[in-house]
Amino acid sequence: MEASNNVIANIRRSSMKALALVAAMAGPWSVAHAAPLATRMIDGMTLTTEGHCNVITLAFLLPLQYIRHFPDSYGDELLVRVEPLETGRVDNDALSAREAVRPQPPVDTPLVMAIYEGDIADGPYVRFQFEHAVNFSVSQGTDFRSLIVTVADTGQDGGAPACGSEPPPLPQPLSVLYEEQ
Repeated sequence: MEASNNVIANIRRSSMKALALVAAMAGPWSVAHAAPLATRMIDGMTLTTEGHCNVITLAFLLPLQYIRHFPDSYGDELLVRVEPLETGRVDNDALSAREAVRPQPPVDTPLVMAIYEGDIADGPYVRFQFEHAVNFSVSQGTDFRSLIVTVADTGQDGGAPACGSEPPPLPQPLSVLYEEQ
C-alpha cells in the first residue's frame, strides 16, 4: 500500500513539473507575440509649404473618420469632430485620452498646437490652435489615419478657402445608404 502511495505521489510531482515546464515555455511565447495596443492616438505631425500656404498633416495611430469642423474657414481655433473606426482590438484608454503636439522650431507657421481630445462627451475632437485668425480648409487623409489642414496666413474673415482653392474631396463614406428601387 505504501509503495502504491509513493508511486502516485511521484506521478503527481512529475505531472506538476511537466505542467510548470509547459507554462514556462508558453508564457514568453504568448507575451512576445501579442499584438501591441495603442497607448496614444497621435502618431506625428508634418508641416509643409505649398505656395503661400502651410499644410499641416496630423497622423494618427488608429483610423479616424472626419465628421465635421467649426468654424467653416476662418478663425484662431479650429475644432474637428472625428469618429474612431472599428479596427479590432484597440485600447479604449487611447481613444479617450487627451494629448497634444506642437510644431518643432524652426517652423514658420501660425499653428500653436494640435490637441486630440478623446475625453469630451460628444467627441472625440481634434483642436488646432493658431497664434491669430487664419483662413483654413480641412480634409481627411485617404488612409483614414490623418487630417490635413491647409492654412493661409493672409486673408479676410469669410474669405475664400485657404490658398484660394477648394479642399480635396473627402474619401468615400465607409457606410452605404441603400434606397429602395
